[in-house]
Amino acid sequence: MRTVGIVLAGGQSHRFGEPKALQHWKGKSFLTYSIDALQPSVDEIVVISHLKELVHLPGVVVREDLEEYSGMGPLAGILTGMEASAGDWYIVLPCDVPLVTNEIIMKIVGRVEENVDAVVPIVAGRIQPLFACYHKSVKEKLGLLLQEGKRSMKGLLSLCTVAYVKEERLGIDTQAFVNVNTKEDYMNLP
Repeated sequence: MRTVGIVLAGGQSHRFGEPKALQHWKGKSFLTYSIDALQPSVDEIVVISHLKELVHLPGVVVREDLEEYSGMGPLAGILTGMEASAGDWYIVLPCDVPLVTNEIIMKIVGRVEENVDAVVPIVAGRIQPLFACYHKSVKEKLGLLLQEGKRSMKGLLSLCTVAYVKEERLGIDTQAFVNVNTKEDYMNLP
């Protein structure tokens, strides 16, 4: 089974005020935390970003959204990652979760089973579709949604057979799912 990591680092970061992927915390960029967490579990990592600073990022493939879907959000980013690297399963992470660890990723990947299109955690009652695993079969669904101008992650999940896994079943610290959207969030990191 070939597994590819997709890090979504293309958001505009309006609420944060500057690109979150480049923000540093405890000596590393937010993006580096996501890459480091994925590295032991995947065959390749694809970073989706428009940031020119990331063009020559060592050890990973960096891509901008496919031209026809540029700026269409996470669905476009995930499809771009799937197009950039062939895999059986794709582990998707945002770039703004500096508390993520490989242990957590492995627990989610451990829930992959036959006859599902996705494994999506539910943390504190909230579905985490940008911190999830997607089967290669999802690629066609992504393309269809984007061709129709649809951008909703919930819309994608409604077309998929999803294994939802609550945090209790994963036995994980919910802090790992804290994503940094504002400077206040950043200041509150442990």
